[in-house]
Amino acid sequence: MLIWKGTEQFLKNSKIRVIKRISYHLVEYLIKKSELHIPRDTIILCQGGGNFGDLYMEHQNLRKLLVKNFPEHKIVILPQTIYYNDLKGMVKDFEIFSKHKNLHLYVRDQISYKQVKFHI
Repeated sequence: MLIWKGTEQFLKNSKIRVIKRISYHLVEYLIKKSELHIPRDTIILCQGGGNFGDLYMEHQNLRKLLVKNFPEHKIVILPQTIYYNDLKGMVKDFEIFSKHKNLHLYVRDQISYKQVKFHI
């Protein structure tokens, strides 16, 4: 909850206008129905929280859905610690993320940074 509150305060202090906040379930539903339309000049922001990897698949699947379905958008993924139990799954995920031409992934520790630099 504190990460979300900090993100909201940062957006407010930076005078960044948030157009819409959407949950994973709604994004997944709208993408499946081809009803999620985001203007190209809109930045897609994914909140941080240390859930990048295979421990919290709901969050990871959301990011993969966005990256696959919005290849022309700038996507920003806020501070993450990267953790995988399954190395093959990690390689598959990084293959997906590395194909996006305007993806910005911010990590919060050196171990995660080294993983990203190695795979992307």
